[in-house]
Amino acid sequence: VLPRSLRESDRAFLGIEMDLAYQGPGVMVRRVQPETGASSAGLKKGDVITGLLGREVNGNFELSSTLQRLEPGQKIRINFRRGDERKVAEVELGGRPSPQRIPHGRMERMNNMGGHRYSQVR
Repeated sequence: VLPRSLRESDRAFLGIEMDLAYQGPGVMVRRVQPETGASSAGLKKGDVITGLLGREVNGNFELSSTLQRLEPGQKIRINFRRGDERKVAEVELGGRPSPQRIPHGRMERMNNMGGHRYSQVR
């Protein structure tokens, strides 16, 4: 087994949000985050990703698990559908951005909800 970093920034990031309600084959793009590989490659809301690395993509889990095996800086080919048109894009994967921090006051309120200290469970 190869060593793998657990830091979020060391994991490949495409730069899309998936439409979890989409039931068809492939992965529908709900939103493209600015200044990411997906935006640079021209992916748009409503596009349906149908292939990655020469393989068919049937759903959200399949896309996510494939991306987890890749690294920032890798260039990959993505097949997608925009309406009735089939397209191919080359995407350079970025590093996953750091999660946003929750302001201290808000975290304190969350910790004290119902008298429990939820942060101890994190």
